[in-house]
Amino acid sequence: MEKWEYLTIKFEGKSKGKFTSTVAWEAEDFSEQINVYGQQGWELVFCFPISPYGANSGATEGVFAVFKRKIQS
Repeated sequence: MEKWEYLTIKFEGKSKGKFTSTVAWEAEDFSEQINVYGQQGWELVFCFPISPYGANSGATEGVFAVFKRKIQS
């Protein structure tokens, strides 16, 4: 049977010119960071926007991403 481990990351946007997290939400930085996880064997399974005002507000302050990778036995 295959076994998996999971990693969840919150990519946040900028706040007053500074990143609110060590993981940037700029599109280029987001792609670079996902590729770093991919090189470590993580596969992006799911991601969704984080809205500060509710799901239907149209505002996005970041992205929540879920990765998985197979556990080596």
